[in-house]
Amino acid sequence: SYATLAAAPVVATRAAQLDVVFTRETTAAEIAALLNGIGVEIVAGPSEIGRYGVRLTRTPAGDAELARALERLANDPHVRFAGRSLEGAP
Repeated sequence: SYATLAAAPVVATRAAQLDVVFTRETTAAEIAALLNGIGVEIVAGPSEIGRYGVRLTRTPAGDAELARALERLANDPHVRFAGRSLEGAP
């Protein structure tokens, strides 16, 4: 692509992703309601072990917002596991 030196640089931001595994009893409607209430969306999955990749719908998101979303997911009875994704980590 073409850009002049006077143009502001484009900074690529990559949204932090979380990994979530729901209990087997959790329905698709319950998953959607939980994620919508927290402000995250599914971006990957489910994997063969039931892991979903989710990220905040508002980007860029700060560490505090990510920590709040992670805490809400981890404390929900429909969630077996919630943590920061290692996908793409160095």
